[in-house]
Amino acid sequence: MLVPVMPSTVPDSAPAAVKLRESFADLRQGKTAEAEAGFHEAMRFDPKRAEGLIGLAEIAWGRKQPAEAESLLKRAATLNGGNPLVYRSMGLFYRELKRF
Repeated sequence: MLVPVMPSTVPDSAPAAVKLRESFADLRQGKTAEAEAGFHEAMRFDPKRAEGLIGLAEIAWGRKQPAEAESLLKRAATLNGGNPLVYRSMGLFYRELKRF
């Protein structure tokens, strides 16, 4: 996985954070369709949250679509480059690709 868990960076009651936590839990349980829909919904709640794009990148990676995963991670970096989770996920992605 590119990101093992969603960090708690916003209050639990924020709709985007709630949806992101649910979506990452769905992803860990193998509920890819539910997770994908949840990540898109979280992005509608808060379009500036990079975690939704990271989750979608994880799904693309699982579908063996590395170009799509990379594109999503780059969008996350552009959107919220100050979030260390973005760069951690990108590092794990490139390590998996054996590109340093």
